[in-house]
Amino acid sequence: MRSFVFSTLLLSMLGAAPAAAQLASYGVLGTPCTGGRLDPGAGPVPLIPIGLPQLGSVFQIETESSGRGLTGLGRQVFLFTGLSDTSFGGIPLPLDLSILFPTANVCGSLLCSVELEQRVPSTGNPAINARLSFPIPRDPSLRGLLFFQQVLSLESSTFGPPPYLGVAVSALGIGVIGT
Repeated sequence: MRSFVFSTLLLSMLGAAPAAAQLASYGVLGTPCTGGRLDPGAGPVPLIPIGLPQLGSVFQIETESSGRGLTGLGRQVFLFTGLSDTSFGGIPLPLDLSILFPTANVCGSLLCSVELEQRVPSTGNPAINARLSFPIPRDPSLRGLLFFQQVLSLESSTFGPPPYLGVAVSALGIGVIGT
């Protein structure tokens, strides 16, 4: 009993929580891009958490959907999930996306590593957001896992004046798997 009290006291003094007490959390840091869009009616790229990343549950992210709009613009949307917000494959973050898309209309930087990339499906209507689901197993080894998420939206057009590609990103999502 004495060692448990001491360990808990030491952990609380260090600002840490015992693994059994790790609470799930998710927050969005920064502001999404409002530029970089070919569609003048498109607003900032949304990253909306639905619920919390809890063990044994399904965590969801809502964002804009992929597809083709009424104006003929095509949109491909991807959700990136990573374990770092400081580097990706040895490259320091944030990474200016205009380096990767030099002829595009670009707004924003890559803010997280990409260990998992998911294409956001079409809802059939670009004005209606899509949801991606993340089933989280009831595995105690995942408790306390820190992860980062960001949405990348690519808009393309074959008409009008250049550029024919628009790139915009969401703010950074930061999550901790817990109870």
